[in-house]
Amino acid sequence: MSHIGADYNKINSSAQSITNITLITIALMFFYQLLNNLEIGNLFIYPQFWIAVAVLIYFSGIFFINIFAEYITFNKDRTISIYWDIKDYLTFIHRVLLAVGLWYGKPSIQIP
Repeated sequence: MSHIGADYNKINSSAQSITNITLITIALMFFYQLLNNLEIGNLFIYPQFWIAVAVLIYFSGIFFINIFAEYITFNKDRTISIYWDIKDYLTFIHRVLLAVGLWYGKPSIQIP
């Protein structure tokens, strides 16, 4: 594989966007299947629900940041700070929702 002429300072936002679209699609397919089956009594204690919500919120928000990644990175104005803050908030929400999903997915341990 030849790397001659490759620009390593350029951000590959198209590959990141494809990844984001794929994960958003998988989360939406999960919700579609969940709505069609309706076998879950209480969604709020279903761990996969929380994980799918976390994936959907995070990657939907990051999708737009990745689209404008080159503009954000190479401009010297205040936009990079704003988008970085948005990414931090999305990351925080993503991890809290994942933690909730993992909390509900923990196995119950019976102490004798």
